[in-house]
Amino acid sequence: MTFVVAGGGFAGVETVGAMNDFLRETVRYYPELDDSMLRVVLVHPGDVVLPELGERLGRYAQEKLQQRGVELRLRTRVTGYRERGRATSQRGSRSARCRSSGRLGSCQPLP
Repeated sequence: MTFVVAGGGFAGVETVGAMNDFLRETVRYYPELDDSMLRVVLVHPGDVVLPELGERLGRYAQEKLQQRGVELRLRTRVTGYRERGRATSQRGSRSARCRSSGRLGSCQPLP
């Protein structure tokens, strides 16, 4: 089972962390499921998550997310959504197949 969250700002990091914790805690109550069946992915277009907090804290957050089993796709943008899959682009084209996805991004004014 793959879950994808797009956006590495405050909302995206908080959501992917909570989702990851919830899923990994819940899976133990379902004997037919195993923790290795879970894949939680955070897609973020920047070099570091939580850019509002600076590079040092962003890298710390990335390290903690990865230690907890979250897969990070940095320098990656969501380019579209297909039935049963979310298409992404990172130095070429890759896709993450998932049945659940969410987008959490901020609104920014145009320059």
